Amino acid sequence: MQPFDAIASHYDRSFTETATGRFQRALVRERTESLDLPSDAAVLELNCGTGTDAVWLAGWLASVVATDISEGMLAVAQATIHQHGAAQRIQVVQADAGQLAQDLGAAGLSQARFQLIFSNFGGLNCLSPAALAQLNRDASALLPVGGHMVLVMLGRFCWWETLYFLLKGRFKAAFRRWSAQPIAAPLDAHTTVDTWYYSPTEMRGIFTHFKVVRTEAIGFWLPPSYLDPLMQRFPSLLSLLNRAEQYCRGRAFAFASDHYWIVLERK
Repeated sequence: MQPFDAIASHYDRSFTETATGRFQRALVRERTESLDLPSDAAVLELNCGTGTDAVWLAGWLASVVATDISEGMLAVAQATIHQHGAAQRIQVVQADAGQLAQDLGAAGLSQARFQLIFSNFGGLNCLSPAALAQLNRDASALLPVGGHMVLVMLGRFCWWETLYFLLKGRFKAAFRRWSAQPIAAPLDAHTTVDTWYYSPTEMRGIFTHFKVVRTEAIGFWLPPSYLDPLMQRFPSLLSLLNRAEQYCRGRAFAFASDHYWIVLERK
């Protein structure tokens, strides 16, 4: 059983449908849609979760192969995709991003080629540096020269998170992202998942078959989703923070944001 199986049934309620989650996802989509991709592009999504982004991708690009390692998440994704009438454009495949070529081969997709590989909201933070290095090799074989990977990653420092845990007197948690070792990040009260944190500079060093095209902040002013209950008490403040986020989109803010959006181009 995968850790994310335990939260699959309520993941959308606890993140996707929260105000902070909706605002951050809208930023990711706006910036991804600004890329110059042909309308007939084929997309490979890694860590598709509950299928929300797969449906969005299928709405503006030709076809999507949506993958996840969690059977629970894939079951929810299938239901989401059918609910939106998108089953003809989305193929759901169980695959571990850390052994992508092997799992796609087992699904009969070893010869598949894509114009975009997409992964949202820290799914790839569940991979070790060695597994990311394998993904660098596997992904490069699935994309043409000039093809793109768009990844949304948890970085090394989030000022919101550090301040929040410092105020609670939880000093170890305040600086957990700085560790070179995996952190047992809580998914719910009973479940954790090993998580590694990567800076944009570290990603550049790992993905040697790619060049970094753009890096932008996702969640510099917008707080992490676990602070959404607090933000619900101050909706006007959250709206103001969302407007501020629109103007703090550059790489200079990515170093201290909850996530960052990074575009990698196949060399």
